[in-house]
Amino acid sequence: MSDGGSSPTVIIIGASLAGSAAAIELARCGVSALLLDKATFPRRKPCGEGLSSRGSAELIRLGLSKREIQEVGRELRGYRIYRNGAAIELPDSSGLIGVPREKLDQRVLGHAISRQGIRFRGGITVRSVHRESDGFRVETSIGDVTSRFVIIADGGNSKCARSLGFSPAELLRPRYGTSSALRVTSGTLEPFVSVSLVEGGEMYVTPLVDGRCNVSVLGTKELIQRASRSDEMRKMLEADGATANVEFDQEGPSLGAGPVNVGYRASEIHGALLVGDACETLDPCGGFGMTHALISGRIAAECVSRAISSSEPARELARYAYEREQAVRDLRGFTRLTSYMMSSELGRRTLPIAAKLGVAGVISDAAHMPHERPFIGSVIRTVGVL
Repeated sequence: MSDGGSSPTVIIIGASLAGSAAAIELARCGVSALLLDKATFPRRKPCGEGLSSRGSAELIRLGLSKREIQEVGRELRGYRIYRNGAAIELPDSSGLIGVPREKLDQRVLGHAISRQGIRFRGGITVRSVHRESDGFRVETSIGDVTSRFVIIADGGNSKCARSLGFSPAELLRPRYGTSSALRVTSGTLEPFVSVSLVEGGEMYVTPLVDGRCNVSVLGTKELIQRASRSDEMRKMLEADGATANVEFDQEGPSLGAGPVNVGYRASEIHGALLVGDACETLDPCGGFGMTHALISGRIAAECVSRAISSSEPARELARYAYEREQAVRDLRGFTRLTSYMMSSELGRRTLPIAAKLGVAGVISDAAHMPHERPFIGSVIRTVGVL
């Protein structure tokens, strides 16, 4: 594979948020990287398209301005949960925004490839990754390329991770998802994520910019198969309290994903690091998937950069698992609590009480700002390791 340059120090497989975040951080540290993706950008991908304030903070840390984030995102005021005709409102003052994934990915990738030392090749399929004595050989659809390190950001069902021997964690209760892009043609969506609790899972409607919205359905495989049909999707929207009087046109086909709650037991092996969903897929109901992608990509790049200049590179690489865990334990704990409240019958019955007492809002604030609410934050982190 010819790139018109010398072999990169790092190959990054996957140029979405996690991969592009890693590339930006590597460039800051003066490390060359080749960024590969099977897609050409911009492109849609399955996503709930809700970004937390911690995710926005990561974007700013990576070099995006507040103005750039505001251009692609719509500020939201929280969640409205509908069940059996009743609505529960959960305000969120932390800075939640709805953002089209294809626009955000394109914006972050643009920042990555503008950095010195970063090369990007789109439309390239990575077939496998092989460990060699001095690094890695990546087999692609147009030839092989070698590097000292590899960062894998190719999603939850990562073939590259499996080819290197990463073992997936045991999955007790798989959940699946589908994502659809819709344009509002009549009516108005208020600035809330609406959540409809349905048999077998949940439906999320996230308002976006330019009169668009994202509709995601999470739950059993049977529910997702039904929701992927446009006529069934419309029936679900008509039954939703927030969208009953709103009309939509669907833009493109629904995109499926799953399982959406899979993790890996390890996150680093001999200089190969997993980031984003390839490392751990947080159940999307918590809204922290994009945030985790940005955080894990940055931390992986920091560890690789330190390993390059260290006399003990293996020690620096081994720190990735610890540093990522410390950074995302709050996200995982909040996601698990949210998933339980949404998907279990006891949780659904308890949710109105939690909302009325303000407990749900306190937990959400602690997940977004863990240092400002240390006690609740410690509870969330404890759930994150159970």
